[in-house]
Amino acid sequence: MNDGSSWPVDKLTALRLGRRLIAEVPASGPGRRAFVEVRPKKSDTDDQAQGEGWGSQRR
Repeated sequence: MNDGSSWPVDKLTALRLGRRLIAEVPASGPGRRAFVEVRPKKSDTDDQAQGEGWGSQRR
């Protein structure tokens, strides 16, 4: 099981804060590049909590 220690801090932080994350992954062949994008899904409850000031982050 991965304890997260091998993940870069910026990637873990993005996931923990519900921010969009893009990472390069192994490609299918030499000279090619591949990426994966993870977008947080917001629910009505998330929008309500944000409106009440929960989860506000300084940028």
